[in-house]
Amino acid sequence: MSLITNSRALPPPHLLQRIANNPSQADFVDSFDRLRETITSYLERSGFDFASFDDILDFGCGVGRFMFAFENHLRPGQTIRGAEVHAECAQWCRDNIPFAETTHTSINPPLPFDDGQFGLVYALSVFTHLRLDMQFRWAWEVHRVLKPGGVLFATIHGPTFFPLFHSFRQHAETYEMYGIGEDGFFSYVVFPSPEELDQGQVHVASAHSPGVIEEQFAAFEIVKRFPFSDMAGGQDLYILRKPLHGRPIALPAETTDDCHHVLPEPGPDGAPEAIELTFALDGQKSFTVHPRVRPDGSYWIDFHIEIQAKGEGGETLVNQTLRLPRSRMFGASHYGKLAVPVPTHRGEVTVRLSSTLGERGSLPETVEPMIEWCFPHFV
Repeated sequence: MSLITNSRALPPPHLLQRIANNPSQADFVDSFDRLRETITSYLERSGFDFASFDDILDFGCGVGRFMFAFENHLRPGQTIRGAEVHAECAQWCRDNIPFAETTHTSINPPLPFDDGQFGLVYALSVFTHLRLDMQFRWAWEVHRVLKPGGVLFATIHGPTFFPLFHSFRQHAETYEMYGIGEDGFFSYVVFPSPEELDQGQVHVASAHSPGVIEEQFAAFEIVKRFPFSDMAGGQDLYILRKPLHGRPIALPAETTDDCHHVLPEPGPDGAPEAIELTFALDGQKSFTVHPRVRPDGSYWIDFHIEIQAKGEGGETLVNQTLRLPRSRMFGASHYGKLAVPVPTHRGEVTVRLSSTLGERGSLPETVEPMIEWCFPHFV
């Protein structure tokens, strides 16, 4: 029997309602055994043993359901930490779960943990409450704190939730649908709420198709997908692994922007305006960026990617011109995908991104497209 039922306080009903839509303390305690059995079963079906993970992070721990479920089942030397963005939930865990240290985190990365600190990150319905740019940002951060070979156990709203979200649109403050790459779809809905926090909260919801998961978690190996799982009301469950020999994800230096805007006017020399980003590489193999183009319309655009080693006489590593495959339609609700292989390099590089407009199609002569280069990174 868990110690929580003997001598320690139970989470107050208002916090249980917040994190589980159920204020019952009895149901909270009764859920521990089933949750533990479900988690260990899914891990075993994916080739993993829960006991093999030394250091575990409950990412978005709420009021500690996962931590309580495993309290009396941790082997010697096995530790669990919690991270929670909601201040009251984090404080409750700190006050009432002495066997697992809990940290109140920002809604923005980084986490206050070392590179490669955890063998398992558990994220139940965490990526279901973030807008698209934060999805990428947090996927990259989880990759950072996982050990090589470490596992991410994450549930998300899968495609079966798209019709439900669509039915909510008339009552929502925000309803958006995005295409990503060739076959990714992402839905995002925000309901009216008095809370100041606008991300990572229950009034924010998002859903992914598998194609989005492949882009968002491109630095991971997708070990197993369980569509419409037995967890979190039928969310999709993904078991992902950080490659044993995977390189860290390289992000732009000295910038917090996820999307970098290019003005439509040409530069001083008449060439298309370009953006320049600096990265520090350590042998990463490929560069990926997701361009988004406005206004909506049908027209050809060539995208130019130049990657050059920094320093006098720096070698040009990449110089390619690409066109989004099989696509002439552009708009604010679609993120394309451009990916190029990169020769092995260690040190700083400059990435220059620019574009050239070809056939105008439905684009008026008086309008020039605005490019957003989103989520640029090396893996």
